[in-house]
Amino acid sequence: MTQRDTTPADGKDQRPCSGIRIVDLTQGMAGPMATMVLADHGADVVKVEPPGGDWARAHLRGFHMWNRGKRSVELDLSNGSDRADLVALVARADVVVTDSWTTSTELEHESLIGANPRIVHCHISAWGGVRDEHGPDYEATVAAASGQFIGLDLLSGQVLHPSRPDPTFSLPPTASYGAAMIAVQALLAALLGRHDDQPGEYIETSLFHGSMAFLMRQELARPVPPRSTTEPDLTHRGIELSFLTAECADGRYIQMCARQDHHFRSWLRVLDVEHLLDDDRFSGAPMGIASLAAADELEAILRDRMRTRSQAEWMSIFVRDRDIGADPFLTPEEFLTHDQMVLNHRIVDVDDPELGLSTQIGSLLTIDGAAPSTMPPAPRLGQHGAEIRSELAARSGEVAAPIGSSTPGARRPLEGVTILEVAYFIAGPLAATLLAELGARVIKVEPLAGDPYRRTGLQSAKYLHGKESIALDLKHPDGQAVLHELIAECDVLVHSFRSGVPERLKMDEATARAINPDLIYLNAASYGSHGPESGRVAFHSTPTALSGAGIAQAGTGNAPVDDSFPDPAAGLGAATALMIALHHRSRVAGGCSIETTMLTSAGYVMSNDLVMVAGNAHQRIADHEQLGVCATYRLYPCADGWTFLAIVTEQEWRRFVEAVDDPAIRDDPRFGTLDDRRRHDGALTEAIGRVLLEQDASSWEKTLTAHDVVGATVDFSGFESWLEQHGVAIPAEHPAFRDYYHLPPKSMFAQRPLTVGPACAIGEHTTRILHELGHSDVEIAALLDNGAVQQWENESP
Repeated sequence: MTQRDTTPADGKDQRPCSGIRIVDLTQGMAGPMATMVLADHGADVVKVEPPGGDWARAHLRGFHMWNRGKRSVELDLSNGSDRADLVALVARADVVVTDSWTTSTELEHESLIGANPRIVHCHISAWGGVRDEHGPDYEATVAAASGQFIGLDLLSGQVLHPSRPDPTFSLPPTASYGAAMIAVQALLAALLGRHDDQPGEYIETSLFHGSMAFLMRQELARPVPPRSTTEPDLTHRGIELSFLTAECADGRYIQMCARQDHHFRSWLRVLDVEHLLDDDRFSGAPMGIASLAAADELEAILRDRMRTRSQAEWMSIFVRDRDIGADPFLTPEEFLTHDQMVLNHRIVDVDDPELGLSTQIGSLLTIDGAAPSTMPPAPRLGQHGAEIRSELAARSGEVAAPIGSSTPGARRPLEGVTILEVAYFIAGPLAATLLAELGARVIKVEPLAGDPYRRTGLQSAKYLHGKESIALDLKHPDGQAVLHELIAECDVLVHSFRSGVPERLKMDEATARAINPDLIYLNAASYGSHGPESGRVAFHSTPTALSGAGIAQAGTGNAPVDDSFPDPAAGLGAATALMIALHHRSRVAGGCSIETTMLTSAGYVMSNDLVMVAGNAHQRIADHEQLGVCATYRLYPCADGWTFLAIVTEQEWRRFVEAVDDPAIRDDPRFGTLDDRRRHDGALTEAIGRVLLEQDASSWEKTLTAHDVVGATVDFSGFESWLEQHGVAIPAEHPAFRDYYHLPPKSMFAQRPLTVGPACAIGEHTTRILHELGHSDVEIAALLDNGAVQQWENESP
């Protein structure tokens, strides 16, 4: 399929974000990725770098993706002339993005609004106010300090024993990706519908809030039960069987995803062991297997059968049978040439001035089937300095227009937007939840038995907050008629069905947009709507295997491992796409069709490993013990407790050497330069480990902080308990659930405090919504009687 560009022939740029002017003062991954997404879709992004540049330039290949399409100017804010240039840049901008690396007082919000009273200032901090900031933090130090490295299992990247007492390093940078997506959603919400006389806005999100968006299998029961260190229960063991990581005859691996009973049976049929389900020990498999011993026995049989064919042979069989979920564990290079990525327009070649021709993950979304066919590269440091200063000189006489005053208690950003969610499990529902936090009305359409993910109990509650539920039988003509009435009244329709299902349910794009031409129609797909695997079943495990994440997380010398992060990543990406589409609709009349894919969202998470040059994607892999990726970015045991040490730049190394004051490290020529340290990583790990064992973790954290070295004491309570203990989780109750906690909004608006509504029961709002659509009590009773709709039994008439 030939990919087309989104720029019309007349040369007028109608890309969704064209006309937005952004000053980006961020470094690393989170802020740069946020502004990259906007640059990909037309925003003019000026990257302001300190002397020497963004630290990621020299250390992360992902820099060349996260900063593509931007212009770079190098400013020293201790210099009066450079400070004046920054003020001039801010004066003509719509948005300024800062982060914890942005330390100058000239960049505090009060100073920014002095330069431009209409500025939208989005700040990405480390902790978002939930604990004191001690300066910059890295992804892993936030995770370590908030208990996120404790309690991992085979479904969240742990290859060893689930009751392992030691912490486990998690490699995918989910916090940075999450913060990037939330920042885009929030700042576009702030810009949406803004009037010329409206004052500016201060918005904040954080790495912590980004990681909180990835909470998935945690129940958040109230109170949080003690973390279990025992063997997994039968249900959990059944899930592990469903998502078996299986070795093939050629030594390569396949990730199974047989979560539903019929998927599991199809897999056993192909393996020629379907008869095992007639045995009482295995008949309830996977979720209702008789005992742990039976699960172990069945797993051994399945592993033996999988070793009888090569990875390619099995995948040829599994692709033909679309109801068998299975994916090969691939390298980054293989992922970047995968048919489902190429045929769905998610791969671009970028001619980078430093790397040369590189292959990268392209646009997060397609709009009406199109995506940018070319993308400008990341700039050299200060490449556009003269150009930008010339522009500022030409506009030096401009004065910011007067504005009105801010109104405390103003409407939430997305009030007036209605989202129809016809999506199950996680990706689509999380996308709608994030926009509900920003004030959108979300009507959740579910089958009479409810979204299947409700069967997980309280795990599902976090995806039900702030929504209204109507239960419809979409196979019933009357149920479809009600759905069409809802489509006519909404702004957005979200679904995540496989190809063919929307057509059968009479909610395909053509039908929906014929009913409502102004509709934004989102397909939150898995593989994408094009390509040979577009109709296959997929779960979170699919992108883990295909993107290279399963190999990287498992660690050197270990078998690949499953990880759950792609499900929330897909939801975050879908929410970002919806905000881009809403902004687009505010500028260009009429609706549009957009598509995101779970593969692309996971690729964005792993993007530091997915910039390929000359066939080499330069993948980072955890060490064998899953403690880190190198001696200077790693978990270490101390005299009491553990610490995570994060030394990335040369300046940080020198400060660390001064902090530990150990001659064996300071004077060893093997550790003199970054290249030396990389060549002797094992020896350096041993040397640092010996020193850190001399004191307890909390003492080391104080010492390192005093020397401006990033390190964190590992919290052993686990993330769920940490949220409870630190007052982040909010107590909630609902008759359909029990006492539990819900999570706060992922972004904070200084002038428009956000709130989260209660979780909804199945069909809790059916009657109310039908009344809104104009149905009488008699008509509603008839719909209930014929089974087209259902209401929650506690619902008041």
